[in-house]
Amino acid sequence: MKSYTENSYMPQKLILRNSGRLGLNDEPMSLCDDENTLAQNLLILAYERPISISDLSKEIGVATAYCEPIVKKLLDGELMKQMGDGKVYTDFIIYHAEDYVKYIKEQEAFAEKYIEAYLEPVKEAINELKKTDFYSLSLERYMLIHIACEGLRLCDKTLPPQIFPDRPNGGKWIAFGTVYPYNYKIPEDKKGKEEYLMSGQRWTRLENYLDKYDLCLYNYETSLYPRISKFAEGFASIQENESNMLKLFCLIKNKISPSAVDLDERIIKAIPLFKENGFIEEKNGELKLKAACITHEQEKTFWNISGKAAQKFAVRIEKPLLDYYKTHRKQIPKHLKSIPEQKILMPYSPGAMMFVYEAISKGVHPRDLGYPCPESIVVIE
Repeated sequence: MKSYTENSYMPQKLILRNSGRLGLNDEPMSLCDDENTLAQNLLILAYERPISISDLSKEIGVATAYCEPIVKKLLDGELMKQMGDGKVYTDFIIYHAEDYVKYIKEQEAFAEKYIEAYLEPVKEAINELKKTDFYSLSLERYMLIHIACEGLRLCDKTLPPQIFPDRPNGGKWIAFGTVYPYNYKIPEDKKGKEEYLMSGQRWTRLENYLDKYDLCLYNYETSLYPRISKFAEGFASIQENESNMLKLFCLIKNKISPSAVDLDERIIKAIPLFKENGFIEEKNGELKLKAACITHEQEKTFWNISGKAAQKFAVRIEKPLLDYYKTHRKQIPKHLKSIPEQKILMPYSPGAMMFVYEAISKGVHPRDLGYPCPESIVVIE
């Protein structure tokens, strides 16, 4: 065992994430999920420098014959690349758990210093949203999160644009991962005021359902309302799961019995979970859609209000944020050429939820809405 790396007898955990569109089978995340410990550690060991598969197998302490098919799967899935001499390397940025808390005090101080740049357009947007005939507190919460995320993203316009390559199985993504040591815990002196990690916005569209309805589901997942991504068991991908969620929500909204159509039984069995998590409710024995639900015309208005506020936030925050970036950059191995600038800056950047929590602390928006509030928007028409 002394000739192996620690990963052979003390495997690390690699949590993979992505920006962009997943493949049909949830690629790239499914390529090294929780059950694929060997794949995770091969990716970790092949990150710092290109390495031959035989040397990689020696470092992991697993025979080459067992490593080769896993490496091939990672190459085919485009998480790895192979050089002309046969050496392979991990082709995405890998952070370490401490990267997300390394500058936590500086990130919080930045958000506190420039909070008015966020609050002014947010307050205007809330007032404008309240004038519509579809306002809800749930939509207001979604809008706060979106303005913060989109405003910070717009500040990156001075950076080279992120190019999302076409990937296998219809994917179009950029991967990034985080390594967590065994039993990792955040050091006490590195804890922030809140838990700021979040999942960026994803969306699922379903056109011409029942030859009539065009549907869409938008989601964030944050520490304000943490929940699991998949609400039903057995689906191969998040898209498949959420497509079936959309079908159920459409039937409930339009008072169509699920038994009248060919609806997947797995999604029907998940109805208690949807009730528990605030997507639907039951009144007088009848299911009703509880999540924020709007029409396509209302959706245009919502994004217009949110977009204007995000633009104003970006204009106010852009210069100080770009100055901050100059001294807060993640170092990457020299052989990696495909990593977008945005991913190099990401772990050290002031996060969207820092601004959202500041807004909450100043009374702009309530923290507890008094009911389960999935950070989702359902569009049905």
